[in-house]
Amino acid sequence: MNTLARRGRVGSGIVLAAMIAALVPSCLRGQELPLKRPKLNPISIACPVIPVPPPTAQQVIEEANRLATLAQESSIEGDHRAARDQFRQAATLDPRDASLAYRLAREHEDLQERDAAVREYCRYLALAPNATDAAQIGDRIAKLLPGGTLAHSTAVVTRFNLAVASYDGRSFGTAADQFDSVNTAAPALSAAAYDGGLAHDQDGDEAAAMHDYSRYLQLEPNASDAAAVRARMQQMRRGVPSATTAFFLGLLPSGGQFYTRQPVLGIVVLAGAAGGVVLALQTRTITRDTTFTGPFGGTYPGTYTQTQRQNLALGVAVAGGVTLLGAIEAAVVAHGRGAGLDDAGDAGRGATNTALLPHVGPVTLELPTVIAASDGLRLALPLHVTF
Repeated sequence: MNTLARRGRVGSGIVLAAMIAALVPSCLRGQELPLKRPKLNPISIACPVIPVPPPTAQQVIEEANRLATLAQESSIEGDHRAARDQFRQAATLDPRDASLAYRLAREHEDLQERDAAVREYCRYLALAPNATDAAQIGDRIAKLLPGGTLAHSTAVVTRFNLAVASYDGRSFGTAADQFDSVNTAAPALSAAAYDGGLAHDQDGDEAAAMHDYSRYLQLEPNASDAAAVRARMQQMRRGVPSATTAFFLGLLPSGGQFYTRQPVLGIVVLAGAAGGVVLALQTRTITRDTTFTGPFGGTYPGTYTQTQRQNLALGVAVAGGVTLLGAIEAAVVAHGRGAGLDDAGDAGRGATNTALLPHVGPVTLELPTVIAASDGLRLALPLHVTF
């Protein structure tokens, strides 16, 4: 009897420990990792890498200068089409001259030839990477882009700030959704990947948190907090429930649910099992007619009472069935969480940061990437330019 009592106390202790673990406040998850709050500055333009052409012969340069002089005169007279054609010929002869690229871009801009103007402005920046007017050129390119493009990037910055505000307000689920949308629109913004992982972590979605943490490490493998993020990911892996443990704990009603952090379902399972026990223990007293034998022979009629548990089998079946189903459910959930966490980590490890690679193609716009600036981070719009 003492042995059974000790086993009961041990089992109760295990369930109690699982209940406490399930009810730990979400704010304790990943609490050693602070939210990133980068200063997102106005959008800048990122032109593709353009190779510098080989040197031009002196006599060809002189001819290009002659054409440039004629083009300048045409531009002053207001004949921008002639100026464009002459600057184009001059630039073809001397493709290393940055001033020719700039003047040709201005003529394209005056003629509302947006794609060609963007191409020449980018060529100018490639030929004169240290130009003092680089910022102004970026502004000119931005004005040549479709309005919806800049509105999209502005929306990214706005949504990121809203996500930070939601996190500060402890609305972790809302913050996680908002960071997810930022990560979709600006996949190279490492701070959003990190903050999204932290929001999912606080919200209890380990698989999504692992995925975002992995993306952050892919984007920032040498970040100062990379070791802390990896340590948190390792903690999450150690915290993955075991399917076997969940099943055997589930043989104690609700033990598996509290172990897998499903307290509400655990209460339901416990109530169902308790209901089955109550049903099994219900008694009913009935009175039956019978015949008694007298002490001196003969018989005489009489009655007797009997206590019955008519629902014993049904109650035991209900309690056992609910408990068994609860144990199976807990094992399935534990297995799924472990598999989801591994898949999320593998997906993050296999990701590549293609958003930062230069491309050559028609003048179109990609999703924003991120470049560092002296005054913070800028969402950059990488352009596809054909030459």
